[in-house]
Amino acid sequence: MGLTQPQKPIRDVLELRDGDAHIDITNDAYKTFVCFSFRGTDIISPVDVMILMWADEGKGIGCKLIDITNDTTIAEVADQTGNTTVTLVDLGTLSNLSAGAAIWEFQFKKSSGVGGTAYTAGIVVDY
Repeated sequence: MGLTQPQKPIRDVLELRDGDAHIDITNDAYKTFVCFSFRGTDIISPVDVMILMWADEGKGIGCKLIDITNDTTIAEVADQTGNTTVTLVDLGTLSNLSAGAAIWEFQFKKSSGVGGTAYTAGIVVDY
């Protein structure tokens, strides 16, 4: 009887090169930040999506991950207020995952304050 090696999770990291990719947020409408491809659950299923982000002091930023191919919301964090240092934000429960390949898009909006800048250093997808 042999021992089997447990499978390690797979992690995709979309690193945004300068570590300070940013988008100016001036109102409460979502604005496209970055798009990337998703292979579909027929190939592999993500269990968690996180984003390394921060914002101008005292600014509230909302973050949403959408599937633009199928026009669905995957996950959303309504308000990250006052994170002036890099924070790993877990987007929570994932839903509406497509079986086939799709284009995913991260969006940001102002959730409180007078607007400002949202920064991110990378996006992590665990499978």
